[in-house]
Amino acid sequence: METGHWASLAAVLRRHGIEADALELKWLPHDVVLGEQLLARIGHQPHDGVQF
Repeated sequence: METGHWASLAAVLRRHGIEADALELKWLPHDVVLGEQLLARIGHQPHDGVQF
């Protein structure tokens, strides 16, 4: 699943003219932002200051 995720991101970049290697993308710094629906589903309200 993880390999597919990075390969998908590399494909999106290629469509925009940026050549990127999926194996190298995963080592770049990145943030994951949870959406309001997912936060509500796991019992947190948006903007309640909870950080993961």
